[in-house]
Amino acid sequence: MRRSFAAILHPTFMVTKLRIGVVGVMALIVIHAGVTFAAATFAFLFVLGVRELSYALVGSVAFNRISMIARPSLVLLCVTAFLLLPAWSSNVARSRLEPGAPSPSMLPPLWFLGLHETLAGEWIDSLPRGELPSRIREFENDATALYRSRISVLRGLGRRAIVALGCVTVVTMMLFARNNRRLSIAPAVSAGRGSLGIRSARFAWSLFVPRHPVAQAGFFFTLQSLSRSLPHRVSIATWLAVGIAIVTISLPGLDFHRADVSTAPLPLLAAQTTLLSMLLAGFRHAVRIPAELRAGWIFHLSWGGDERPYLAGVKGAAIAVLGVPVLLSLYALHALALGQRAALVRLIAGFLILRILLEALFLQFRKLPFVCSYVPDPRMKAVAPIYAVAFLLATYALAWIERLALASTRTTPVWLAMLIALFGGLRFLDAVQRRRRYAIEFDELPDSGTQRLNLSA
Repeated sequence: MRRSFAAILHPTFMVTKLRIGVVGVMALIVIHAGVTFAAATFAFLFVLGVRELSYALVGSVAFNRISMIARPSLVLLCVTAFLLLPAWSSNVARSRLEPGAPSPSMLPPLWFLGLHETLAGEWIDSLPRGELPSRIREFENDATALYRSRISVLRGLGRRAIVALGCVTVVTMMLFARNNRRLSIAPAVSAGRGSLGIRSARFAWSLFVPRHPVAQAGFFFTLQSLSRSLPHRVSIATWLAVGIAIVTISLPGLDFHRADVSTAPLPLLAAQTTLLSMLLAGFRHAVRIPAELRAGWIFHLSWGGDERPYLAGVKGAAIAVLGVPVLLSLYALHALALGQRAALVRLIAGFLILRILLEALFLQFRKLPFVCSYVPDPRMKAVAPIYAVAFLLATYALAWIERLALASTRTTPVWLAMLIALFGGLRFLDAVQRRRRYAIEFDELPDSGTQRLNLSA
């Protein structure tokens, strides 16, 4: 419904000051709606075709394993692209369609842009301009000349859109019919102990988990929830995409060749903290989503009243499977831009910042991760802008302090000692607050204001 309104309002407002007539407006509405529907159909059929092709090539067992990684990766890619779309789509005629630019035939959105302009361009380009002020007339003439110089490219892209839509439709339907010609049977799951690699990985993970059995339960339950639950992976991937978009926007134009640490750009130093913060913010949201509400009775029966070891295991899992891979991935970038010494210091400092962020995010957390029912925070919409501004200020202030600390071998130990002291202070504060036991409410209901119509019944 919202898209249909957009298809009506966008063409109407676009020509509101032009003498195009009712027939022209209706034609633009039909063309805009048709091209939008064609683009959406192409995207849907392309994703479905990739899914069916992967299923046909690797089989059902391998496909189930691959999809566990592919789906959150696609969410990460799509959300990042969506957030970067305003920067990428600015001044398309000059940046994407000019001679010598990267081939526009490799970008499907430009195909359907060309299709739209092929069908609707004449309706607008042929309209009389009327009397315009001199400055506006000059701008209008330049824009018209630029548009007419690109019309041949746009028409070629429009033909490519039609061919691509037809090919994707045929191939996807054939693959879909091939994979669904008979009833699929779920593969039998072996009850064995797993391969040697799996057992070795489990043993390696156990070396980093506290010895307390409840902590081990929290650690491995977190691993299972993140690896098997799509909502949890999507939550983390979405927040990580926001972090990648922020870093991508702030880094263009920077020189990544070896530079003096004392003059390193702040966006480069802030990238690590930004990615870690967004990743852990997604994890903090994910732990509020229950893995399986119907299995909550197990925790009701076995709960001992002390959430501290369980939370320690959950935090350990976040460090192992989320924080450490990000830190190791950024180590190569830091070594290239800042040198081996600075990269090693940033790796250690990043690990400490990771622990500090985890302690800060779970300081007031009084639920069991992945167990309790999810209740949205009604204050989040009001305080989200304040959090965003505070996050940017704190991130760049931390990057500035880190640049000063990395400039000298004498100040580096002081910087690391400050991080260790901050981490210890947060641990102590958390321990003091958790001395008082709070009753865990496993089945918390939404705010009473939402219950006036008995919507939760």
